[in-house]
Amino acid sequence: MSALPREVWRWLQSLQLSIQVRNVRRDVANGYVIAEILSRYFPTKVKMHNYDKGSAIEKKMDNWRLLQKVFQTEGIEVDPKFINGCIHCKPGAAEPIITTLYKALTHRKCAIKTNLKPTELVSDPDLESTTTKVNEIIAKQQQLKRFDKETDPWRYGVNPPRATGHRIRPPTRGSSSGSS
Repeated sequence: MSALPREVWRWLQSLQLSIQVRNVRRDVANGYVIAEILSRYFPTKVKMHNYDKGSAIEKKMDNWRLLQKVFQTEGIEVDPKFINGCIHCKPGAAEPIITTLYKALTHRKCAIKTNLKPTELVSDPDLESTTTKVNEIIAKQQQLKRFDKETDPWRYGVNPPRATGHRIRPPTRGSSSGSS
């Protein structure tokens, strides 16, 4: 079940789209449905032959790049985090985009859902801040490993650099040091 309000579902069905939206997260991921919605309101600005129904990440990115241009020219504010989440089929990313379109295109407000479950109130963590945090942790771990290699090189099987700069060659196999 989707988090879309009933009136938004009715609106989607009234548009008679070529793709019947059943699973919002999956059906909106490539941006084709969003383009079709916008083409109903802006037929001169959104040409459907420019959009691909494919599920490849490149096709999705191309479709959403075109859609972002339409959003900007029409003054529809859609958060790029939701677009990124929508491309990658993240839960809860497609619904705000469709709701935003509903409000912007119909000039109506959505009813606030009153029968929320406690688990629905918990929001997903921000993808960008999580990515930043993970990168910081990885960098710190690499720095600690470098420091550890410098202080205890034998642990990692690394010979420490010699102060003289000369390498000592290992003895050759054929020669014996004590034969005369």
